[in-house]
Amino acid sequence: MEPEVVAEITSRTELLMTMYEIVEDLGKNKIEQRQVEKLAKEFVGKQEKLQKQLKEKFNELRTALKVQEQICEAVLKKNILHIESGINRLRKVPQSLFEDVELFRRSAKEKLDLFEQNEDPSFINYDMLEVKDGDPDIIFIGEHVVNELEKLKDVSALRVED
Repeated sequence: MEPEVVAEITSRTELLMTMYEIVEDLGKNKIEQRQVEKLAKEFVGKQEKLQKQLKEKFNELRTALKVQEQICEAVLKKNILHIESGINRLRKVPQSLFEDVELFRRSAKEKLDLFEQNEDPSFINYDMLEVKDGDPDIIFIGEHVVNELEKLKDVSALRVED
């Protein structure tokens, strides 16, 4: 035989042996279809379980969110009713009350300024005494204004604007 033929046969034999060893090693890790099907079945089961858990969790979250929405709507409705009530009470306030307030403030300021400006220790400000001849008394007017303003104490346009 020719040395070239022998070398070719030897080379191919060595290659065949190497391939055989590789196939033998890989063949040890043989995957059986039963195992693949079992794995696929487990995967599908876990997939379905995860999808179910996801759906349940989002349903829980939707329910909790709905409850929070209802609570917020109730609080908002209560606050809106409170503000509307305040606005209605403000609408009922007669403008004449504020005119009375301004008249009282001017009159009281005049009397107080007169008392404060006079440095004569013997000065007696008789205007501060209660008037009996029909003119309204400044203290009586002040009490009336204070009482009317007290009724409005819990209703303020500034508080309604907030």
